[in-house]
Amino acid sequence: MRQLIQQISSRIIRPFVHYERQLCWLLRRLTPGQYLGLHLTVGLLVAGAFLWFFVDLAEDVVTEDPLVRFDQAVVTLLRYLATPTLTTFFLIITTAASAEMLMVVGVLVTVSYALRRRWLHVGTWLAALAGGAVLNQLLKALFSRPRPSFVDPLLSESGYSFPSGHAMLSLVVYGVLAYFVVLDLRTWRARIAVVFGTTLLVLLIGFSRMYLGVHYFSDVVAGYAAGGVWLSALITGMETVRRRKLSLR
Repeated sequence: MRQLIQQISSRIIRPFVHYERQLCWLLRRLTPGQYLGLHLTVGLLVAGAFLWFFVDLAEDVVTEDPLVRFDQAVVTLLRYLATPTLTTFFLIITTAASAEMLMVVGVLVTVSYALRRRWLHVGTWLAALAGGAVLNQLLKALFSRPRPSFVDPLLSESGYSFPSGHAMLSLVVYGVLAYFVVLDLRTWRARIAVVFGTTLLVLLIGFSRMYLGVHYFSDVVAGYAAGGVWLSALITGMETVRRRKLSLR
């Protein structure tokens, strides 16, 4: 009996001894306090999930999956339900992610953190703005999907439809800004309020693009997915550098 137990124990322990280095690496990836630990692992997994979701949506659009018919039905329904009051409201909301507004926000935030010499924030912020803009242009050119068309449009826009630049850039820009603010806040109640407010704004911006008839449902969701990849990468990268600096103090 003792010999049998020893044989079983030996077979169980042997793989752990053989792959000790790999197991130690994996353990460090899942340890919150370790440099390049749990936060990096979670960040990469989140970015990968967003990327997988975007690719799946893009495939459905390219192959004219039933999602395309759903897109048309949503746009048509929203156009039918449009009212002057709602139109005015969503025209205001959509300007929160316009090029002009993002430029103003971009300059103000850059100057604010530069004056305080918080260069990690400045670098992350500029990467968010530049990377988001480049990613938006590349994806639109790649898929070249025409925008919805109406005889009497509520808002006229040029350029391609997929993915929604407003949805993508609002998630990236306001998401990074919310991350900065959360880092400076001390209470969980305040942090939750910031995250909730930012999420609501980003969702309203995406919905405004559908309501105004300049984007399909899949355009907006794909914009969030593409933006989620970049936002996750930015936050993961900044957290990696920030925690490295803290560990060296």
